[in-house]
Amino acid sequence: MENAEKKIVRIIVTGGTAERRLAVQEAANEYLSRGYTIFMVPNSMEELERAGVTPEALRSPAAFVSACLDLQLANEYVFFRAAAMAEEDRILIICDGGTMDSTALLSSEERLKLLEQLGVSLTSLRDGGDAVFFVGSPAAQDGLCILDAWAGHPHLRIIDAEGPGAARERLIAETDSVIGEPEPLEIERRFLIDYPDMDWLASQSGCAAVEIEQAYLSDPDGEDVRLRKRGAEGGYIYYETIKRGEGATRSEVERRISEAEYTARIREAGSGVRWIRKTRYCLVYQGQYLEIDVYPFWNDQAVVEAELLREDAEVALPPEIRVREEITGNPEYSNYALSRPDESR
Repeated sequence: MENAEKKIVRIIVTGGTAERRLAVQEAANEYLSRGYTIFMVPNSMEELERAGVTPEALRSPAAFVSACLDLQLANEYVFFRAAAMAEEDRILIICDGGTMDSTALLSSEERLKLLEQLGVSLTSLRDGGDAVFFVGSPAAQDGLCILDAWAGHPHLRIIDAEGPGAARERLIAETDSVIGEPEPLEIERRFLIDYPDMDWLASQSGCAAVEIEQAYLSDPDGEDVRLRKRGAEGGYIYYETIKRGEGATRSEVERRISEAEYTARIREAGSGVRWIRKTRYCLVYQGQYLEIDVYPFWNDQAVVEAELLREDAEVALPPEIRVREEITGNPEYSNYALSRPDESR
């Protein structure tokens, strides 16, 4: 976002080809009718394949993925810069597929090896968009591979609704949540659970571990002001989040910041900073995106969160996750309450 008045939101729509194309068009039509300027980033895999550049032609899936990444990143850069220079103040960039789609052709080990060769961090590649919407059945083989590639993104949502009408409504509702219409809300339910079986977690397809460091700053207005460092494999992205309200539904305004701003804000806050560190395991289960937070000061329990569209939505948890109690809205288990002043980092 270039200034306080201008809003640029970038979402990635991925999943099955037919469902994805319909979802992209539905989202574009809806937000055009609301007065948004829409920029459509084409699908790099399909562009290359139409031009005759295929894994078979290159005789290497890794070479094809590398070409896809070059084109996808170039396209996204061009469209984002165009949005930044446009006179309109409400712009929605819709990516028809995204950076991680082509990497689904590789195993996790092959993906990390290729990114290391390209000098690109997994976090910067995966987490560039404001949200990722997977449209289609996560049970399909291609769906499993794509979800595995995107697992770990902070705002991954699975739209597995029956029929185009239901899928459209879910897509629009999820996009509204990201855009902040009518206001930016976070609806989540949280559960205190037994410490998870790490071997079981590691064996789950579509599970990704993310390192998180959060700094809570004192605020005279009583708002929850949080700075977050989030990433894995040595690559990190930084955010400022302001939350207001209590309970399952809270107003949330989040923006991406630079590492330099993150460091400067913490330095300016001085001794007023409270810290918490955790490892978050992002897990896809029965069409839901679960986040399991493991804290270094607990060895017998952890917290699982699920972001929802409605407070009364059901949450499905794997039988391997044993719930002790629901702690939604319980201030005793908020991250702020669990944080510590001047924690050694």
